[in-house]
Amino acid sequence: MIEPSSRPARSRGFLLRAALVWLLLAPAAIATAAPPGPVVTFDTAGGDAWTFDKDIDGRFSAAACEGIVVHTPHATVEASLEDERFFARVPLRPDSTEVSAACIDDGAEVARTAPQRWNARLADVPKAWIRTGTSAQSIRLEADGTERAPATPAPIVSWRWRARAGNPAPLATVSGAGLAGKPVTGATIELAAPPVDGDYYVELTVTDALGRSDTSTAVFRVEDGRPENVDLAHEHPRWADSAVIYGIAPAFFGDPEFGQVTDRLDEIAELGATAIWLSPVMAAPEDDFGYAVLDPFRLRASFGDERAFRKLVDRAHALGLEVLMDFVPNHVSDRNRYFLDAEQDGAHSPYYDWFERDASGNVVRYFDWTHLKTLDYDNPEVQSYVIAAFAHWVRAYGVDGFRVDASWAVRRRAPEFWPRWRAELK
Repeated sequence: MIEPSSRPARSRGFLLRAALVWLLLAPAAIATAAPPGPVVTFDTAGGDAWTFDKDIDGRFSAAACEGIVVHTPHATVEASLEDERFFARVPLRPDSTEVSAACIDDGAEVARTAPQRWNARLADVPKAWIRTGTSAQSIRLEADGTERAPATPAPIVSWRWRARAGNPAPLATVSGAGLAGKPVTGATIELAAPPVDGDYYVELTVTDALGRSDTSTAVFRVEDGRPENVDLAHEHPRWADSAVIYGIAPAFFGDPEFGQVTDRLDEIAELGATAIWLSPVMAAPEDDFGYAVLDPFRLRASFGDERAFRKLVDRAHALGLEVLMDFVPNHVSDRNRYFLDAEQDGAHSPYYDWFERDASGNVVRYFDWTHLKTLDYDNPEVQSYVIAAFAHWVRAYGVDGFRVDASWAVRRRAPEFWPRWRAELK
C-alpha cells in the first residue's frame, strides 16, 4: 500500500527527469526538423576586370542546389559544378556590369547571392590590323584582319589611310592619290613604290558603326629602289642602330619638371642626341625615384599634367628626337591600390591572385626590395593590364619605345608574354 503523502514527491521527480531528457534532446530534434536553407556565395568581391570574359567562382550547398546559374543584365550562364564549387565565364560590358549567382532546385530559384559589380577597364573599340605585301613596283596595304570591338561588336564602316610625317619621300597610290593631305579611304589601298630608300610609315584609322575608332601603323622599307616587307616580330627600327640617347631624370631638371625638360630639348638636340630616355614618369610615391609604380596609366602629378607631357613629346619629335620611356611591368608599389586591397581582404580580394606568392601565401619579392610587389604573370588579367598600360603611352602620347625594368624577371616566369606584347605594341 502506498502512502498518499509519498505519491506527489515521486511524481515530481519523474516530471523533472522527463523535462531534463526533453531539453537534452530538443536541439537535435529541432536540427533534424529544420535543415539549413540553400546557400550560394562568391569566392571574391567584385572590382576592376581587365577582360570582357570574366571567370566567376563560388561555393554552394550541394544538398540544396541541383544547379547554379550566373546572371548579368545581358546574359545568363549555367555554371560548371565540382563538389560544392561552381565556375562560370561571364561576358562583361564596358564600364560596369552587375553579377549575381542563383541556386536552382527542382527547376526553381531558391537562393541568390547579393549582386557584385565588375568594372571592365579595357577599351571596347575595334582593333585595326594591317597586312602588308610588296612587289617590285608597289605596296599593297589591307585592313581585312581588323577586329570588331570585343564586348559590343559592330561592323567596320570606314577605313582612312594617311602617311605619317617624316617619311623619306611623299607617298601616293598607284592611281595618283596622295597620302599627305586628304586621307585615302577603302579597306585596301595600293601605293606606288617611292623613289627614295628608307623606312616608310602609313597610319590606318578604322571606325565602326557605333562611331568607335582605332588607329594602327604599317611599315615597309625601300632598299635599292625596291619595296620590302618589314618583319615586325623580329626587326627593330633602323634609327635604333645609330641612336645617341640622352638620359633624362625629370626630377633633376627643376620645377615644373616636364616644362623644364621641354625647355632644354633644343640644347639636347644640339649636342647630337637623336633620342631621349625618360626615367619613370608614372605615378609613384613622392619619396620614391619612380620604380615603385602606383598606377602605370597615370603621370606623376608633381612632374606636370597630361598637357605638359604631351607638349614635351611633341617638341622632341619636332626636333627629330625619339622618345623612350622607362616602364616597370615586373612589380608595383606596396601602396598600389590592387595590392592594398589584396592585403586587406586576403583571398576574398579579386586581386589576391594578381601577385606571385610562395607556399606560405606571402608575396614574392626580388632581392631586398620589400616595397616592390611582384605581379603574377600566370594570371591572364595581369598580362592584359600590363599590355594595356604600355599601349596607353603609345596611343595617348606617341612615345617611340621603352626601356623595360626587370624584363628578364617577367620572361623567367612567363616566356610567352613578350612575344604577345610585341605583337600588340607593334
